[in-house]
Amino acid sequence: MSLQVGRIITYMEELAPSELALDWDNSGLTIGCPADEVSNILVALNFTREVLEEALSRESNLILTH
Repeated sequence: MSLQVGRIITYMEELAPSELALDWDNSGLTIGCPADEVSNILVALNFTREVLEEALSRESNLILTH
């Protein structure tokens, strides 16, 4: 089963509304398209080279970071 990125964004907005973000927060979709299909998500605190490598090794096609 897969979901579209836009659907996941909607779920995240319900949990943490973007209007609560601070001015310096880099929130929202950074790279990609809301219509893209997601089948495997990797969750991490920060995006680093190691996180990217782990996502690739696990065949994750979405990285969700703090």
